[in-house]
Amino acid sequence: MATIIVTEAARANVREFLTRVSLKRPVLSVHLDRWGLHDNRRGPKGEVVWITIRQAGWRAGVSDWEGMPEELTRRHSISLASWGELEIALSSEVEEFAGQLTVDYSDDDLRVEAVPL
Repeated sequence: MATIIVTEAARANVREFLTRVSLKRPVLSVHLDRWGLHDNRRGPKGEVVWITIRQAGWRAGVSDWEGMPEELTRRHSISLASWGELEIALSSEVEEFAGQLTVDYSDDDLRVEAVPL
């Protein structure tokens, strides 16, 4: 299983976010987005032009897990963060990853850096 590190910048962002948003069960989820986010449009000759909006890769985000559907929650293991302020949900990909995942905050976004062993 991956070692998870949450930087102080990420913790501060989560704390600040939770002062603005009322969540019944705030959880920091860490998961692998295998496909990213893409969109397509038509080019000048009618051809399909694909646009990458978000690259595939590791993601982190805070969401409310109160009433979250079981089909989603059963794919994650929940543990209390080592810094004790909220729970962390780890996807099955995190459990399979042999390395370190660092959750950081930069450029107005939570980012995950993966370093394999």
